[in-house]
Amino acid sequence: MNAKGLLPQYPANPLQNSTIEIMQEKKKREAGMEYGFSIKCISPRVGTKMAGYVRQSPSLGIVDDLYAQALVLTDREENRFLIVCADIIGFDKDDTAEIRAVLKERFGIPENAVILNASHTHFGPATIRNFLPKWESGELGIYNEEYCNLVKNKIYEAIEEAFSRLNKCVIEVKTIHSDFGINRRTVESGKAISRPNPSGSIDDSLTIAVLKNLAGTPETALINYAAHPTNMLRDYISADYPGILRRQLQSEFAQSLNVMFLQGAAGDISVRKPEKYESGTDVIFQTVSKLEKEIAGIIRGPMNSITCGNIKSVSENVTLPLDQERDFSNSGLEGNWLKKAWQENMPELKRNGALKESIELECNFWKFDDKFCIVTLEGEVCHEIALMARKIFKSENMCFLGYTNGSPCYIPSEKVIEEGGYEGEYNMVIYSHQSPFKKGIEKKLAECFCTIREKIYQA
Repeated sequence: MNAKGLLPQYPANPLQNSTIEIMQEKKKREAGMEYGFSIKCISPRVGTKMAGYVRQSPSLGIVDDLYAQALVLTDREENRFLIVCADIIGFDKDDTAEIRAVLKERFGIPENAVILNASHTHFGPATIRNFLPKWESGELGIYNEEYCNLVKNKIYEAIEEAFSRLNKCVIEVKTIHSDFGINRRTVESGKAISRPNPSGSIDDSLTIAVLKNLAGTPETALINYAAHPTNMLRDYISADYPGILRRQLQSEFAQSLNVMFLQGAAGDISVRKPEKYESGTDVIFQTVSKLEKEIAGIIRGPMNSITCGNIKSVSENVTLPLDQERDFSNSGLEGNWLKKAWQENMPELKRNGALKESIELECNFWKFDDKFCIVTLEGEVCHEIALMARKIFKSENMCFLGYTNGSPCYIPSEKVIEEGGYEGEYNMVIYSHQSPFKKGIEKKLAECFCTIREKIYQA
């Protein structure tokens, strides 16, 4: 029976239609940003030598592929910004300069609008020039120019493709705390050794930024966390846990979600594993699965909307002095396995003028709005530096990225310098430096962060 005449006829609710239109218009206004994404495979040939450990043999196979991803952003004033994340051990400083010059010429992207973040996988070729070259027991990783040219070309291809896919987007973000990482430094008898320290502090912030289309569908997720990728089979190519996380999340969202992992201040943080587990890689898949479920729940739930008209970016350099009084040529390595390698390499480093008295670092800051920012620093940053930055910038959601735009060495906190050990001292040999950092560099970094904060709020 036709209901006409039996039920009262109500006109369409103009308020309801108006509310929908207002919400749609609000989303369009908030979507002052466009973005494009692309991904390219950068896996090397089997048989390529790898970096991260001193190895005697080249790679024997591929567990999973390595990738370079490009995310381009244009804000309301059509300023261009770029985030690249790559499954490599680090971006060399000279390569960073070359890539930036190409990007400025080809795409009009200024230097301080470029973030090149390495996942720091220990299961790929050497992409850093300043690793100590000669070792009695094998190779730590001699810069692979052919492979690095491949990576750079794939990055350029990805950026070009990303610019061809620009679409309006809105950004939503949320930060939670995760125990996926664990402090990897234990102090025994006044000496720091490399051993998991459950009672040690970490930077446990897990920040997820999701780019959604105007219909509200998640399309690309940026995942920022800090933990060392040293969990796979020693002689096989792998992206380690960032690759596992990427695949699991994509499977969770039926391959409709792009996933970019941005490595944080992981200098002194490892992946937390059960106290008792059998050797092998199964445990890392299980551990990542728990993290993936956490992240998927956040993406599907309510997040904080970012009102982003224009991105404000500031770059600042800071010079950190080395402690000349603790020169490894004279002291500091007695009885240490690094001493012989240092003595063998030192004459050539001196002849080439490669020994430095200080290290200059670049710090970048991108402010999207009062609720979301990105801070980057070169090197293998120890977690207390990131915690200090969080206190200074006071952003509700902050992505802190280490391993970005350069790979000079570990960047220790004052506490780590005092405790010594690998991150505070011996790593400097690995990176071809003649001595550890001088005390007081944490204060210099704090001053750098404060200068950036003042500049960004004056802009």
